[in-house]
Amino acid sequence: MLGTEVRDSAGNGKQNCKRANVAASSNVKKPLEWNAYYHEWNGNKIKPFNVFGHGSFYEDCKKNARKNSHDYEAFCEQLRRDTMYWFWSKCEWEIVLTPWVRRQDDCDIKIDVYDQLKLNWDAFCQYTWSHAVVLRRREKK
Repeated sequence: MLGTEVRDSAGNGKQNCKRANVAASSNVKKPLEWNAYYHEWNGNKIKPFNVFGHGSFYEDCKKNARKNSHDYEAFCEQLRRDTMYWFWSKCEWEIVLTPWVRRQDDCDIKIDVYDQLKLNWDAFCQYTWSHAVVLRRREKK
């Protein structure tokens, strides 16, 4: 995990802060990019987040690409499982969607990163599969 610098509410001093959800690692350039919205706690803002910027999810995608290099269906099934493991029903990845003009009967819905990916699941699988060569490439140390 990467540390981030944070200023206190008065703008003075710096602290080193480590976040468990690895959002700070999204600054590292990944060869793949697929964005979803999440709530950034430090800035209290809804921001787009590259799901491949999540280091552990990206590593699981690389393992999946190596293991299922010739079977698209198995690749997509494992991708679904990895996506559910890292982004499904975890409060740090959930946001609430609400209509701008409200009525008495509230129709708010809670949506997480997994739900956002499932909206275009076939395209997400195809995109990840098409970049499997990049994912299988071993990084030099």
